[in-house]
Amino acid sequence: MIGHNLQAGVSKEINTGNGITIAYSHTVRIEIANYHIDDTLIDFMPNLYVPLLGVKSFLSNFILTINYPKKVFSLEKKYLD
Repeated sequence: MIGHNLQAGVSKEINTGNGITIAYSHTVRIEIANYHIDDTLIDFMPNLYVPLLGVKSFLSNFILTINYPKKVFSLEKKYLD
């Protein structure tokens, strides 16, 4: 997992579709195309092989559009008015 020791992160209990589980938070840098976010908090779970991107620390920076019938999503950088 990207060079992280999973259990060295800050542990917390979270609710999932399968019940309560332990997640470990790590501070990472995310790069998407020509945009990057430094020091964002991402949660990882031992048996889930994709990270959980939070609303406050990640998605709040973007406009998320989902076209479910076409199975396409896009992230557009949110700029302050």
